[in-house]
Parts: sequence; C-alpha cells; structure tokens
Amino acid sequence: MQTLLLRPAHASKLQTLGAGARPLALPIDARPRLRPVTAADAQSMGAFLAGLAPGSRRQRFHGVVNPHSASLLRQLTVVDGHLHAAWVAVLPGVGGGEQVVGEARYVRDGADGAELAMTVADGWCGRGVSGALLAALTDHAKQAGVQQLWAEVQVSNSRMQAFLQRQGFGPTAGVGGVEAGVLHFARTLAEAPAQQNLPRRAWQACQTLWARLQPGSARWGQRVPHPAA
Repeated sequence: MQTLLLRPAHASKLQTLGAGARPLALPIDARPRLRPVTAADAQSMGAFLAGLAPGSRRQRFHGVVNPHSASLLRQLTVVDGHLHAAWVAVLPGVGGGEQVVGEARYVRDGADGAELAMTVADGWCGRGVSGALLAALTDHAKQAGVQQLWAEVQVSNSRMQAFLQRQGFGPTAGVGGVEAGVLHFARTLAEAPAQQNLPRRAWQACQTLWARLQPGSARWGQRVPHPAA
C-alpha cells in the first residue's frame, strides 16, 4: 500500500513513503498521512461523516444521508483502485486506530474520464489537506489512464468551486446536462493517444460496458443505487 506522511511546513524535509506528497501548514503535533482507502476503514469513515456539519455533509452528497448506513460505508470503502479509487487523510486515533480527516475519490464514467468527489473535516479546511488529497488522487488517476477528472458542485458551495478552479478545473456544460442548482467542472489530465493497440481497446470497451450498466456516481462511492438506509 502506498502511504504518504505529511509533515509540518517548517520541517526541513518532507518525509515520503511513496511519491507525490505535498507539505501542509499544520501544528507540530498534527501529521496526517495520505493512503488508499481499504474495507477496514468503514468505522472510521462513518465517524468522519458523522462529524461533518450537516451543511458540509449535504454539500458532499447533494442531499441528506445517514452517515452510519452500512450500505453507504460499504460503497465508500470497498473499492477496486481502478474503476473506483479513493484516498484518505488520517491521524492517529484512540486505541491505536486512525481518525479520518479527509477523503477524495473518483469513479470512472465508462469512457476516458472519471467523476471526482471529496470532502475534508470542517476543522481541517484551509490547511492544505484538500490539495494534498487531490494531488495524490490525480497521480493515481493518471497512472490508471484517466484522461479527465470532472465534478458536480452545488451552486451554494462557493468554497469548493474556488478550490477546483485553483486546481486547474474549469466550468463546463457537462455531458447530458447538469441537474438544477449544480455546476459542472472538468480538468484534462492527458491527451488521448493517437493510436492504441487492440488489447487495450478491447479492455477499455469492457470497462465502458461495465460502467454503463451500473447506476450511481462518485458522490456516493461505487456505481450502485442510492443507499436507502
């Protein structure tokens, strides 16, 4: 598992267990790590979601959710790393566990793009966690062959809109239109290759077919129906 250890900005050197880490301006005793999500994160992910302010949670999911829903937590933590990839920022928790302070993920859209969704604990906003998570996820996406990341953001979420534009995302019309009260942003990661070999094209065709058969979005996690519980 790739893990990035984030040290305070005043440290002389960033200690890295992996590639692509970014320094954070954090207190000396706060050293979040970035790592891929695993199925074992369900409990800490639930605590993270429950700790968000209701408005922050609503902006993340574009609606009201039960943060303790087993279905939702399974969608957010059982990922394959390719069609659905997710990273978390964590701190040491009580009893040897970990406390999630941020999460970011993408879900492939069946073509060469992927939908982005992310959120950071209210007390950690503006402290570099979002940028570090997006950088790690973007590196992962490039290695997986994703050529474009896109996100849907509520009109009321001006902070997220500003963050995405600072990170190189631009407003677009969206594919097939965007729901009322939501803005669409996109960022190109790589140009499509001029030619692709037959095995790669066949694999991508299988991916596209699989993704189109699955409902849902990155907003919820895996491409499965809206969790009812």
